[in-house]
Amino acid sequence: MVRREASTYSIPHLAFSGLPTVLAYHVSDWLAFFTETIIEACFDEDENNLSEQQVRARQVVQGL
Repeated sequence: MVRREASTYSIPHLAFSGLPTVLAYHVSDWLAFFTETIIEACFDEDENNLSEQQVRARQVVQGL
């Protein structure tokens, strides 16, 4: 089976065919973590000191 695939496709193609999918998953996971960290940093204040707009934005984010 490997010989047949190797004759049809190159060895690097066989070895790295799933690499774009794995990289896309890790990049999207990293971006989600980064975004969550930024949002938590923005809204990690005392709620009494937040403006009305910030309170509404916090409620929307927490509702997700």
